[in-house]
Amino acid sequence: MAAFGLALLSAVAGSKIATYGVGGLLTTRVLLYGVVLTPATLLGAWTGKKIVGHISDRIFVLLVELGLLAAGGLFVAGF
Repeated sequence: MAAFGLALLSAVAGSKIATYGVGGLLTTRVLLYGVVLTPATLLGAWTGKKIVGHISDRIFVLLVELGLLAAGGLFVAGF
């Protein structure tokens, strides 16, 4: 099952990269951002997985709601 999920994810990612490339949206700068931000994204996902296993559902929901409020506030403020 995991192999199928990885194959599906790879197919989706590959088709997106091809589409963005054909559309002229895939610049060197965008690729550089992807290379730089990928390790941070993976580290964040790993850290989140470790933390979620140690907190209650109620605390998890509270943290998600606080994060959404913060993101919305930053969006409205123009950041």
